[in-house]
Amino acid sequence: VLVFNSQVFLVDRLAGATLLAQYIVLLRFFEIIRTSVSNFTVVLFPSIVALEKAQDRQQLLQLLWSAFRRTGLLLSILFVVLYAGGEWLLMWWTKSHFSFDSNLFLLMLVFTMLILVDNVSALFLSALKLNRLPTIVSLVQGSLALLLTAFSVGSYGLVGAVASSLLALVLTNLFFNPIYLINKLRG
Repeated sequence: VLVFNSQVFLVDRLAGATLLAQYIVLLRFFEIIRTSVSNFTVVLFPSIVALEKAQDRQQLLQLLWSAFRRTGLLLSILFVVLYAGGEWLLMWWTKSHFSFDSNLFLLMLVFTMLILVDNVSALFLSALKLNRLPTIVSLVQGSLALLLTAFSVGSYGLVGAVASSLLALVLTNLFFNPIYLINKLRG
């Protein structure tokens, strides 16, 4: 929330109120999608905790791979659906009060899909109480996103803001979280 609010502040200061309104609407649209899909993995929380309690690392690894496969399948289908009709859905949702660049929509779609991939590892890390180091990496991710946004939004507008967040995610949590988790589970 802090990074989101800070990024909104930067977009407002560096790009103006009109782009800020578009940015918030676009973020909310994808937040609805992200929240809906992330609920799919949250149901695993009790199973993860029970397997940890039983100290069954092999079953935890199997559950992790299964969650990645299922999430990957769901996200592949969702990506195709939103790639094909997401802009129309966004226009319908906003009652055509906002127009968005197709590249911006696609960039935000990719960013949202990657957040949802990262959500699988984050859920396991949280359930297993392995989140101290990943929290530090998340703070680095947020700081990097804000720094990159400050440098890019003036020249590239909203594409710069979303690209900054995407790049920060790829350079930090997206790879760190699953690698860290798998190493911890393999012991």
